[in-house]
Amino acid sequence: MPRLRSATRLYSEGASAAPEQQQAQSKEESKHDKATEATPAAAAAATTEAAADAVPWYLRSSETYTQLNPALNEPIPEFPENAPESLKTLVTEMIRELGFTNVTFIDLRNRTPVSIFGADAILILATGNTERHIGRGTNGLITFIKHNFNVVPSQEGIQTSGFLKVQRRRLKKKAKKLANADETFSYSAEASRFANNWVVLDTKVDSLLVHMMTPEKREALDLEYVWAEDPALLEEQRRLQLEQEESAEADLDHQQNQQSSSSSSFSTQGSIRGYHTYTVNKRWFSSQAPRLNLTQASSSSNMPPVPNNNTQKALDIAAIKGDYKTAIALAQSSADQDSVLKAHINYLFSAQPALLTNESDVVKSFFSEFPKMPTKKDHRLRLQFLVKAHELNPSVFRLRALEEHLINQQASGLLVDIADVELVLSAIVSSKEYDSPDKTPFQISRKKSRVAYYMFKDVLRPQGTDLSYNIYQLLFRLWLDVPELSLAQALKNPAPARDETTGEVIVERVPVLTPQAVTLFKFLRTSPRRMNQSVIYLALTAFANDNRWSHFFNLWHTIDKNLAFDNELFTRVAALVVKSGNCDAMLTFFETILQKQLMANPFLLDKDLAAIVKEGLLVLDPSENGFKHIREAVSIASL
Repeated sequence: MPRLRSATRLYSEGASAAPEQQQAQSKEESKHDKATEATPAAAAAATTEAAADAVPWYLRSSETYTQLNPALNEPIPEFPENAPESLKTLVTEMIRELGFTNVTFIDLRNRTPVSIFGADAILILATGNTERHIGRGTNGLITFIKHNFNVVPSQEGIQTSGFLKVQRRRLKKKAKKLANADETFSYSAEASRFANNWVVLDTKVDSLLVHMMTPEKREALDLEYVWAEDPALLEEQRRLQLEQEESAEADLDHQQNQQSSSSSSFSTQGSIRGYHTYTVNKRWFSSQAPRLNLTQASSSSNMPPVPNNNTQKALDIAAIKGDYKTAIALAQSSADQDSVLKAHINYLFSAQPALLTNESDVVKSFFSEFPKMPTKKDHRLRLQFLVKAHELNPSVFRLRALEEHLINQQASGLLVDIADVELVLSAIVSSKEYDSPDKTPFQISRKKSRVAYYMFKDVLRPQGTDLSYNIYQLLFRLWLDVPELSLAQALKNPAPARDETTGEVIVERVPVLTPQAVTLFKFLRTSPRRMNQSVIYLALTAFANDNRWSHFFNLWHTIDKNLAFDNELFTRVAALVVKSGNCDAMLTFFETILQKQLMANPFLLDKDLAAIVKEGLLVLDPSENGFKHIREAVSIASL
């Protein structure tokens, strides 16, 4: 406080001494320059300006603050005729206290027919600087209406902090509901994240509705044109206003050019003359006739350019090679957007960068080139890009991103196909995100299964149709570890594996089946037509590796009962049984299954199947005392 008082005292002394100093200066100026005489008004203005400059900001008057505050300099618009007093109160609060600009009105009173907002509705359109400004301004306006009009207004479009937390949950629910909905439903999840760019407030006071928008959103919506009584007249008024603004800019440029031409500062060598301005050049060139050697613009300027065959061919080559930078440069229209996205994907396949992150150039370029209104094909390309990025760096591009992609696609009204689910499920099966030395294969499979479960729960809602064969196959691969006993090894060398030291046949192996895989098998066994050859081979291999022979032979009997006999499948079954080295399994196969088939077809055995059966007989009956009927069939096939 002593410092403030001393500053006030100095200010009062300086203010009292200022007129005396100015009088002395004016006397000296009148002596040296008699041609110049200061009028009393000019002297008073100079005194005021000097005093204002000398006063610190914390001691200036409210009038000076009014001049410095842009919100207080915003003009109050003209109100409609017979406007209610509440309209003036709200608009004044919005401009002076909340800082909204460019406030206009749309008077819907006395409209024929009556608008949906009522016969006395008036729309208030205001522009906010940013989305945060609109959010805070809306909250401030709601508080003002509550305190001054004793009503609680309703708002639509503003986001609260809690909305962002439940955003994902809402998208999941909407994705489930949209599974059986029409594909024409449109919902933009990306736009809903930035809902504060347009907020509508029903004040519940004299039918006043307030629209607060960002400048970009207001220009895009153009509500003045939507609610105009005569749109053609409004277009004409806008055109005249634009011409006046351009004319004013041209006049201002002309005045500046005249001043710069007459100024001595622009006569020096190497100076840039001021009349080389954009407005003057634009007006001059617009008044000239087009040259003959230039291609005249078509009347339909909004039509996309006709693609050049050479350019299109070069674009296709760049997309195949993965040269996304060249593809971006060659793209001429939105029809070429698919080729640009494919170039990014092929770059990941061909170049395979060692370290791929969110800051990589190819990642930034892909998401910047991704269309704002994507189609189902665009979503498929984005999913392929994310899958390959996850394969290159699973620690950054996690499996969760793939699931979120499907959820957003479903929520936007574009139904997720089975092929999309197969692609994500294949990425889950081959993913290395959860691989760790201290985790067992079953623990890793459990984590992957959790991701797959949420994907099926949130996204895949089939419309009464069955899943594809690939889905069942991928689920089996997800719930299986790599077996020691493989079908390829059994076909190549059907002889059972033996211990190197003891020479005994190895029967016990590391189990690869999980309870989920067994449950899936029980489900598929009820309808064998759900299984293709890949699913059958996976199940048979896993059961043979884990010595689950009851499941193994039950699966074979189900197939034999419902499907036509397949010699190739029968050969693979025999190879797995013999390669396992389990004598009980081989005995069951030879006595029940093989004997039955030989009775139906004595010439069943070919050379490959005969070699497999021969290896089994060496283990099961090395003394060659039994299985005479089978040995005869093997001898005939070996000829």
